Amino acid sequence: MTFRDSEYIEGWCAPSGHSGIFVVAGQVAQTYSDAMITVETTESSFRVTIPRDEIPLARLNSLLDWLRFEALAARSALTEGECNRMAEQAKADWWAANKARFIRPEQP
Repeated sequence: MTFRDSEYIEGWCAPSGHSGIFVVAGQVAQTYSDAMITVETTESSFRVTIPRDEIPLARLNSLLDWLRFEALAARSALTEGECNRMAEQAKADWWAANKARFIRPEQP
């Protein structure tokens, strides 16, 4: 499936020609399945099933990390200004720790 041959319905992506029931106008999806991924929903959760041989564990962990990050960001009370200050501090700290790797110390 590529994005070019997909239909988008309120955040869900279904390959053209595949069947499934999706979130439309606030209604809850029941199930979606293609050759690799099955998505089941209930009133309170989603269950995603991916065959083990279809995705490397490292790639799955990256996906799960992204989902966890999205959940944390959605609950965050940080302001944009606080986030910007934290980002600038992280960059400054990184540069202080790694500057010597990129710029040779001056010789007296």
